[in-house]
Amino acid sequence: GVDAVVDGVDAVVDGVVTVVDGVDAVVDGVDTVVDGVDAVVDGVDAVVEGVDAVVDGVDAVVVGVVAVVDGVDSVVDCVDAVVDGVDAVVDSVDAVVDGVDAVVDGVDAVVEGVDAVVDGVDAVVDGVDAVWLTVLMLWSTVLMQWSTVLMLRGRRC
Repeated sequence: GVDAVVDGVDAVVDGVVTVVDGVDAVVDGVDTVVDGVDAVVDGVDAVVEGVDAVVDGVDAVVVGVVAVVDGVDSVVDCVDAVVDGVDAVVDSVDAVVDGVDAVVDGVDAVVEGVDAVVDGVDAVVDGVDAVWLTVLMLWSTVLMQWSTVLMLRGRRC
């Protein structure tokens, strides 16, 4: 009997040891699973940090793009202002050219008037020359006649 009880107790103890070894194995397995879950959580944390970094980078790019768009808008506004200024200058230049054309037309009219005056003066000078020539010829005739009269008078005496 006692040997059988001892053998039974040994068998129970061996069974308990086997169960404890199994529990230890399960605990070790659970520890491994927990370590794996921890590694996955750490990996997820790293992924989340990476996604956060990507989002921050995208935000920075968006801010940069918005700044570029604002800059382009400013450049477009500046170009529009320059174009408006150039248009105003062109309009002013056109007005100046029109004024110069009017002055040139006026100068041409004055030149034509001066030419007409010169032609008139030439005609007057030609007329005066003809009149003086006629007067001189008449005086010459008068002088010759007086000379003849004087000569004839001088012979009578």
